[in-house]
Amino acid sequence: MSENFVSHDKLKDLVCVVLIGGNDSTTRAIVERELGAQNIKYFIEGSVVYAVLVFKQDAKRAAEILKNEEALKTGWHQFVT
Repeated sequence: MSENFVSHDKLKDLVCVVLIGGNDSTTRAIVERELGAQNIKYFIEGSVVYAVLVFKQDAKRAAEILKNEEALKTGWHQFVT
């Protein structure tokens, strides 16, 4: 479930799990689909490069889900966690 707002006091609870290309709509759709299917709240912010942010308690699980996604085995993205 993508959120488009997070209260200021919760910003400190967000971490970046992966960076994706800003114009790569295919990778973005995969990230949205996979995290959404697991009910992980995520935020995607950026311009040339987008940071995929999740709450700290979901970071390990989100990274594992995305790292194991076959469709993300190619293309440019950089895991942070």
